[in-house]
Amino acid sequence: MTDHSINKVTLDMSLDDLSDLPQYLQPPTGAYLVVLNDGIMEKDIEMEGKEPMPIFEAAMTIKTVMEVEKSALDEDEEMPKPGDTFTQSFQRTNEFGMGAFKEFLKPIAKKLGQTNIGVLIGASKGMELLVVVVRTYNKAKGRNFTRIKKLEVV
Repeated sequence: MTDHSINKVTLDMSLDDLSDLPQYLQPPTGAYLVVLNDGIMEKDIEMEGKEPMPIFEAAMTIKTVMEVEKSALDEDEEMPKPGDTFTQSFQRTNEFGMGAFKEFLKPIAKKLGQTNIGVLIGASKGMELLVVVVRTYNKAKGRNFTRIKKLEVV
């Protein structure tokens, strides 16, 4: 939206005055300043014909695209923009998910001087992070996956 907040939308405005709908995406390889609006959440993913899978999930909203090379974009893909969202999920039922979750939490623990997982999760709401992500394509699953390579608390 150009200089209009949601509360100031008027009937004489043009559609061009309104923001585009933010995307949910697997962002291309690059560096992003993000915010954990809702913090880290505990969830159960429903899977057809299976027991729900318990996960920790961090939904990240892009505040600033710090660095993304055009070569990292897929054909016809637009550059991510502020407001776009992506998630990082950690399966709570296997060692790889929990190991990745530990790596995600380490910079938060260092910044807060705290190691209690409940405290770290509680403090994550609204936290700003600088993340470097790597996106890879999984041919077997036919989709992109994003992995956080580096994370710093801002």
